[in-house]
Amino acid sequence: MKPILMDFFGVVSPEGHFEKNILGAMCRKGDGAQLEMHYRQLKFNQLSEAEFWEKLGWNEIDARVEMAKRVRIDPKFKEVAAYLRQKGYPLVLFTDSPHDLMVDELVARHNLREVFDDIVITPEWGFVKTEPSLYLEARKQFGSCIIIDDKLYVLELASKAGIETIWKKPVEEQASFEPDHVIHYLEELKEIL
Repeated sequence: MKPILMDFFGVVSPEGHFEKNILGAMCRKGDGAQLEMHYRQLKFNQLSEAEFWEKLGWNEIDARVEMAKRVRIDPKFKEVAAYLRQKGYPLVLFTDSPHDLMVDELVARHNLREVFDDIVITPEWGFVKTEPSLYLEARKQFGSCIIIDDKLYVLELASKAGIETIWKKPVEEQASFEPDHVIHYLEELKEIL
C-alpha cells in the first residue's frame, strides 16, 4: 500500500494554519511579518525555541502550556488512522512545523507517536512546503505515495511531482487546481481508500 503523508494542522488537527491561527493569536510582540520571519528561523534552527518564544513575548514553559491548550486533535482522527493502518497503509506525519514544537510537544502530548509509522519534519530535509523540491524528495523517500493536506498549493506542488492528492477542504472555496480527491471530514477517507 502507498504511504499516506498527512499534514498536522488542518488534517490531524482542525486548527488549520498553525502560524496564523495559533501563533498569531499568541503573539504579544511584533507583527505578522516579524512572526513569519522568526517562525522560519525556528524551523531552520536559526533560533532556539526559547529565543523564538521570547520574541513573541512569552517564556518557553508558559508558551508551550498555552499552545497545547489551543491545539486540538480531530475527534475522529485516531479511529480513521486505525482503519487506514488496518487496511495496510503506512501513515506518515508530514509537517513543516519545527521539530521541538511538533514532535516534542504536540505529538507527545496527544500520544500520536504510536499512530504514525514515520514523522517527517520537512525543514530537517532542508525544505518547507512551498518548495517544489520537497515533493520530489518525498517521492524519492517513499516512492508512490498519497498526500492529504488542507492547502491547495501544497497539493498542486505534490501533484506535479507525481503524488496522489487528497484535499481536506476547510471551507467552500473555488479551486484553481483539482486534487485527485476532496473530503470535508476525515471519515470520508474510508470511502476513497
